[in-house]
Amino acid sequence: MKRTLSCLLLLVSVLIVCACQSVSEIQGTLSELKNRIAGEESVAYHNVAPDTLPEVGKTAIAAIERGKRGMLEASPYITVNPQGKKFENTTDYQQFFRRNTIIMDFAILPDGAYVQDMLTESVDRFGRIDVSHERIVYSLREPTKSEAAAIAESMIRTSRSVSYMDSASRMRFKKSVVDFQRSHGLSADGVMGMHTAKTMAREESVLDVQEMTNRIVLPETPRTLLYAVPYEIVSRNPAKFNKGFESLEAVKAHALTPDTFRKIDRTGQQFTIFLYFLDRIDPERDIRIALASSEYRWSEIVTPSAYPPGEWPVLIESFLIEETMGASPLYVNIFQKAKFAYTCIGSHRVK
Repeated sequence: MKRTLSCLLLLVSVLIVCACQSVSEIQGTLSELKNRIAGEESVAYHNVAPDTLPEVGKTAIAAIERGKRGMLEASPYITVNPQGKKFENTTDYQQFFRRNTIIMDFAILPDGAYVQDMLTESVDRFGRIDVSHERIVYSLREPTKSEAAAIAESMIRTSRSVSYMDSASRMRFKKSVVDFQRSHGLSADGVMGMHTAKTMAREESVLDVQEMTNRIVLPETPRTLLYAVPYEIVSRNPAKFNKGFESLEAVKAHALTPDTFRKIDRTGQQFTIFLYFLDRIDPERDIRIALASSEYRWSEIVTPSAYPPGEWPVLIESFLIEETMGASPLYVNIFQKAKFAYTCIGSHRVK
């Protein structure tokens, strides 16, 4: 119960949900990602059911989230070995929020330390997706006198932010406070006052982190969005449309549906294609776009392979309708070079 309450307090401070969430958004790529990681590191992973993860494991997730946001130093609950903290992924996590966490491994080492391997998916306001492989090795210890005082102050401060949580979490928090107060002979009012905080802090555990790492995981098949806009609209105000993801709403507002595209499809009509990569792409792999009358098909009309640098690139290409296709469909097929051949990684119908 005490660990549940302290976990809630820690998570309130970074405004994330203290749970292993559903994997619906990344279930399709989970097997692929796990196999890639296992293949690179020669490690056999096993899934840990979310509902069996102990509270200390959830607290470890919160610790990593704080680390990704540069907030570890402000937490009296956590100490980290500076040599053990290695973050390959330098994503600005102030702009991203965690959507899914999959526990790949959770174990207790012979010396009593815990080890936890995870895949974490985060998204930003544009829908861009960050997938990281995260590992944390940690143990629990009693706080020093000064740490206990700092923990009590932190409990008071962060408990005031409980209003940001959903109603179920608020009720869970209050019940945990009441249960703790009753078990310690305190006034059971459900309020985190100084007396309650000091009593709890003396029994609290500090998360001693020996290792905390994360690194980028690149999916084999990146997810994409594609929109077609009449070239004349783009040419009137190109600055409005060439700001990458910052132009996404403007592009969507002028994008053609397959039906509207068909109505203005005529010889000589020019269109601009906007292709947004929601996943990171491997910079070593060439990307090509092909226009074809069927899905996943190569054609002679292929865009150049150059695309702007960046972790989530946006490709902008214009094309001319040289001969109307009538009622025939038109697809934009996306190809990525893997080793010696191109593989279709996505197909979008524009007409």
